[in-house]
Amino acid sequence: MKETTNTPATATHRQGRRRRVLRWLAVVLFVLFFGWVAKDALFPFGNKRHIAIPHGDHVHYVPKDRDPDTPLSAFPREPPKPDERITPTGQVVPVE
Repeated sequence: MKETTNTPATATHRQGRRRRVLRWLAVVLFVLFFGWVAKDALFPFGNKRHIAIPHGDHVHYVPKDRDPDTPLSAFPREPPKPDERITPTGQVVPVE
């Protein structure tokens, strides 16, 4: 039977391998985190018709096609019901 020894060269090899694995793990985690942040920044609506925008101590629900001339305070503070939608000027109307 062959006897295994724990030589300094073997221990150094294990440390180098462990560092490479940890480095790659850190790179993968960074790329995943950056992708998640970029997705939210580039596509804030995703497949939703409206999003909640914080405004002080409350939120306003704003549609994708918001009129930029309409102030944020004109939009509702509660999300529309499933059979309702928010118009570009902030009114909540039934879905047609």
